[in-house]
Order: sequence, then C-alpha cells, then structure tokens
Amino acid sequence: MKKLWLLVGVVCLGLLMCISPDTGTIEITSNPSGAYVYLDGDYTGKETDCVLRDVPFGDHTLTLVLSGYPSWKRYITLSEDQPDLDINADFTIIPAQVTGLTAEATTNGAGFKLTWEPAENAETYKVYFRPYDYYYDEELLADGLTTTEYTHANPEYTGRYRVSGDAGGMEGPKSEALSTESTPVRYLEVCELNGPGYSGISWDVLTGFPASYLMADETYQDRIDCYFTNLATGYTDTPYYLAGADVVAEDEGNTWLDPDGWRAARVSDPVDFHIYEGGLAPAGSYKKYTEVEEYETYAVLTEDGYYALMYVEYIDPGRGEVDISTTFQPIKGSRLFSGEYY
Repeated sequence: MKKLWLLVGVVCLGLLMCISPDTGTIEITSNPSGAYVYLDGDYTGKETDCVLRDVPFGDHTLTLVLSGYPSWKRYITLSEDQPDLDINADFTIIPAQVTGLTAEATTNGAGFKLTWEPAENAETYKVYFRPYDYYYDEELLADGLTTTEYTHANPEYTGRYRVSGDAGGMEGPKSEALSTESTPVRYLEVCELNGPGYSGISWDVLTGFPASYLMADETYQDRIDCYFTNLATGYTDTPYYLAGADVVAEDEGNTWLDPDGWRAARVSDPVDFHIYEGGLAPAGSYKKYTEVEEYETYAVLTEDGYYALMYVEYIDPGRGEVDISTTFQPIKGSRLFSGEYY
C-alpha cells in the first residue's frame, strides 16, 4: 500500500514539473548602470544591472530611475510565447524638448490638428491633454506616434496640449503647453444702431478682446463685425436684432451711414448651451441677422472665419442699450468654446 502511495506521489510530482509556470524573467541592463528598478509602480529592491525572476505573465510597466536623468519607462508583456525579456536602457540618449507646437481647427471646426517640429533623438512622440477645467488631470492622448502631427478629432473640451519625444523608452521633456481655450467671458455695454452710444461690436483676433465703436466713425468701419438694431428708425421699437455689420446697407433704421464697405459677419439663432457652460457653436445656418432675447446665447461667425459667442443679458429699449457678455475663440475656424470656471 505504501508503495502505491509513493508511486502516486511520484506521478503527481512529474505532472507538476511538466506544467509550465505562469511566470517569467526580465534581465535588465542600463547605461549607466545603478538605476533603481520599479515594476508596476513598486520598487523591486534591485538596481541595474539585474534580473527579475518569477514575474507573472501579463502586461507590466517597467520604470528605471537614475539620478541626474529623466526616468525611463516601458510597457512590457510576458507570456508563454515570450516568458523571458532582455531590456537595455540607454540613459545617454535623451530626446530634446519638442518645440514649435501649434494648433489649427479641423475642417469641420469641432477638433484640432496639432503639429510640431522634429525633436533631436526622438524616435516616437507622445501627446498629452488637460481639459480647461483644472479639476481634470493631464491625460495621455497618443503614444508611439511616428509623425510630427496629431488630430484630436472630437475633444468636447478646450484645454492645453503638450508633446514629448521618446527614444527606446526614454521620454524627453514635454513641450510648452499650447492652449486651445477661448477667451474669458467679458461684459460689454453697447447701443442699438440709433442709440446714444457705441453700437459697433468687434473682436481683436490677436487678443480676443471685444470692443465697441461708433459706427458713424468710418475709421473703424473695417473693424466692426456686428451690431444691434430694431430695423427701424429710432431705438424704442422692439424686437431687437443682432446683425452682421453689412446689414446697414438694407437696415431701414440707417439713414446716415454709408451702406458700402462693411464687414459681412453672420449670426446664429440661440445656441443650445449657455455661454458660461461652453460648447460647440453651430456649423451652419448662419444668417445676416436674427431676433434676440434676453438670457439667450448666440454665435457669431466673422468675415475672417473666427467664431465668437454673445450672451444677451439685458435689453433697455427706452435707452437704446443692450448689455452683453461675450467670448472669442482665437483659433481660426474652431467652433469649440470653454466654459467659465470659478
């Protein structure tokens, strides 16, 4: 009986020895040596050059930290087909910082195409993004890019982008942040066309700042994008309309302005979001003028292809005045606007 149990034990041991373990090894060298080795964020207690044994099959993050150098990181996989890995990290090949990062709107105006200059020693590139609302952390959008461009097709939010180069797991310093945010919402008091004050509205494409001008002063004719009008003489009649500046050529309330030479901005009906929430301005259906109401947000498409939002806060037809809040997207063709955070 004892011999039978002994035979069973030997057979079981043999079977166990035939079953492949679900672990592998990682042999790690570095130039220079002496780097601290981290696996999946945990310090292994080892320094290069070294061997990690009994590493479970699956996906892992291997990080090497060497004083005086950027950290080295690589994503690795151990499996039955590849149970052993040889890793060599060269800390002396560090990609230079990415420069020349720029953004332009995608064709439909909903996203952004990023481009940058090639970085010395970089083999691939990583793109990072942090939404305008700083409660969000920076996230890795793309890794392993072999070209110096990336399209963020539908980001939903404006924010800030950074790009870094990578060479064999060695990530170089990130670029300076590039913002796609719209300007902060600003308050402005303007008048109806025949009101007692400034009625022409414009946005500076370099600063995004709004401004108001006397439409009677021809010096500013090539700056004014839009204005408020009741399409009648005087300013007490309602409703009021938001109109592209060139509408003065057909505006029955215009009895004194030269009808020629005005900029042809176009305006939308009320958008489906509040100016302080941010969102995507309409892609189409812009027209010469639209009736406005208090507490509604409207989009403006300038003659130069820039977008702005305008929120009508208060209309005082007795004084011919309109109080508005406005924001401007400084990236030409982009319809995406930040919210207003506090």
